[in-house]
Amino acid sequence: MKILISLIILAWFPALPPTVRAAEAPSSLQSEEQPRGLPLPERPADAPTGSQLEQQLRNLSLQNRENAIYSEIMSGNIPDFLREMVEVNTTRTINGTGYTLQYHVLPDYLALGSNDDYFLMPMTPLLAQRLCNALSCSLPTRRMVDQIWQAAPLKLSPQPIPPSDQMTTIPVMYTHHQMVLEQREGVLEAHPQGTLVGGHKKDVIVSNRIYNQPPPGRVVIYGWHNPNGSPIQPVYSGHSETYADYSHGIRAVCDTVIVNGEPAAIRDILRHPELHELLSDEGPIEFPFYPLETTLRTPDAWGVRRTQEGNLQLVMPEVPDATSYRVHLGDDGRNFSRVQNFQPGDAFILDASEPETPVYLRLQVVSDHAGPYSEVLAGFPSASPPRLLLVNGFDRPISGNTRDFVRHYIPEVIAHGHGFDSATNEAVADGLILLDAYDAVLWILGAESTADETFSSAEQARVQHYLDGGGSLFVSGSEIGWDLDHRGSAADRAFIHNYLKSAYMADAPGNQRDTWYQAEGAADGPFSAFSTIMFDNGTQGTWNVSWPDVLSGISGGEILMRYTGAPAPNGAATGYKGSFPGSTAGTEGVVLVLGFPFETVYPAGTRQELMGEILTFLLDPVASSIETGPNLGQRPITLRLEPNYPNPFNHQTRLRYHLPESTHVHLVIYNATGQHVHELVNAMNQAGTHEVRWDATGLASGMYISALTAGGQTLHRSMMLLK
Repeated sequence: MKILISLIILAWFPALPPTVRAAEAPSSLQSEEQPRGLPLPERPADAPTGSQLEQQLRNLSLQNRENAIYSEIMSGNIPDFLREMVEVNTTRTINGTGYTLQYHVLPDYLALGSNDDYFLMPMTPLLAQRLCNALSCSLPTRRMVDQIWQAAPLKLSPQPIPPSDQMTTIPVMYTHHQMVLEQREGVLEAHPQGTLVGGHKKDVIVSNRIYNQPPPGRVVIYGWHNPNGSPIQPVYSGHSETYADYSHGIRAVCDTVIVNGEPAAIRDILRHPELHELLSDEGPIEFPFYPLETTLRTPDAWGVRRTQEGNLQLVMPEVPDATSYRVHLGDDGRNFSRVQNFQPGDAFILDASEPETPVYLRLQVVSDHAGPYSEVLAGFPSASPPRLLLVNGFDRPISGNTRDFVRHYIPEVIAHGHGFDSATNEAVADGLILLDAYDAVLWILGAESTADETFSSAEQARVQHYLDGGGSLFVSGSEIGWDLDHRGSAADRAFIHNYLKSAYMADAPGNQRDTWYQAEGAADGPFSAFSTIMFDNGTQGTWNVSWPDVLSGISGGEILMRYTGAPAPNGAATGYKGSFPGSTAGTEGVVLVLGFPFETVYPAGTRQELMGEILTFLLDPVASSIETGPNLGQRPITLRLEPNYPNPFNHQTRLRYHLPESTHVHLVIYNATGQHVHELVNAMNQAGTHEVRWDATGLASGMYISALTAGGQTLHRSMMLLK
């Protein structure tokens, strides 16, 4: 397939060679001696001391407080012992080559005031980055924090303060400073000021987690090492970028490092595919800084849809001040080896290398530099329009939310013969992607809960309209009932009761966390063949589903799965087929709600089999044993050819089609080259649903096409024979 866009040459940051040479370093680094001090003026004689600043800052707003801190530091109001940096050395063998790296750090965390009266000052990562930019410094990585602690001659013990809503205030920050100061003063004779010291604060660090989180921006913290070397604080990114509490410290690192005797920029090292190991234990860090005003984020609302020509198109609003848009493409949702670029105003048409093959993608908005990555979505270039829409609504910034869980749906969907589009929940709420264009919608909610909303009021309106019109919705998540029913408004409760046909019963079976990780199909229901459905307890690569929702059917909904071995109530899934409050006469929709996240189901084989039954439930009313709604036996409204099942298949598969009226039917099979292989039906059929089986014994493995001609229309489906 031809490329439909003009590629823009990326501004490529040259990779450093295994032996770093000064001649190849950026020109600003070509000095014989690395700078070792902060480029600040002398401390003014009338500058306030630390204790005076505590009084001046305590009643200021966060913005005014941080502006005041910036002004004090840039005017030189810091202790003299912080002006001279301390050298830290590290060595590592990478791919058989030995490297020695030296970098220089502040001997203590940033403080305001004089030598005799200073204040170790917590601050947000935004202020810390602003200061680093002005002082030609960087913030450390997790590996660097460990290296600094190891190198420190003085190791203080952490002194936590019990958590409270006051821990982000100046009085509590100063109280903790005095606790640290008491420790420090007891060892001044052996370790005078200017000695490298560690253990008494958590570090604000640079990390890939800064940019791999949903909005708002995040602060990433780590450290607070015990005397035995174990950190109290693992890497954590759950607070927003405007958060700072008493325990946080800012350790500035000089931007210029020495690698095997030659200067290099610390950002070059952290971005390098090999040398990053000297300073990073989480792989290369492409953006080793926090975003400031010039960093543009991808819009929350965007999607990927198939065009009439079978290509893929990005759907998203323009971002003001963007100079270009960068799209990273991959085959598995984890690795993105291809890049396409767009200019503002482009049609955002992507071209896939292979039809009928999924393409995963993530976005960046570029201004003077590239911004953070978006969540991962995907598309499916195909000659046939997609029947399914995959909606990613899992925005909650919990540990384990890698924002790429479409990859736990797409192989399962494709295995059952379906194409798809995908979108963010915000794109649905804003009307960029319309649910009505799809036969079924699969909505990912993960552990989305009250703070981030499972379904906003705008999303509820879109879903209600879709179900009223006869749509089919599958939604899974562990906090849907908790958010909408237990903690929801009257409108939320009406939505979950009347449209999701579910009621909240408990936060987990028996309200016991970390206990229930297995479900099974309810007897005589559409999922009765599933005796063991396991989901992640934190050891299977997603996250620990500590609190799976317990649900019950309501307003016609029925329990379709139960938590294995759990006391009643123990409903794990509910389902419904029939009319909804706004449906016109004869219009029926389908809804299926799972009380635990589908993406956490393991192993992959179980997930694939379960998706097959879910799609059958959503797309084939006749196949379900559930009987709800007054018009269950009504004949189909439109001609439909279902995907064959199973697909891929070995020898035998079944094909089901729906006729709105009696007509002559011709159903044939072709191979991938268009040759006629087999005729399954050539006869008059009554209105209704019909099923035939095809035995492909004796045929070679490969792609085959079913073609249904009826009532002047011809429909096609692709299927894969594997032997």
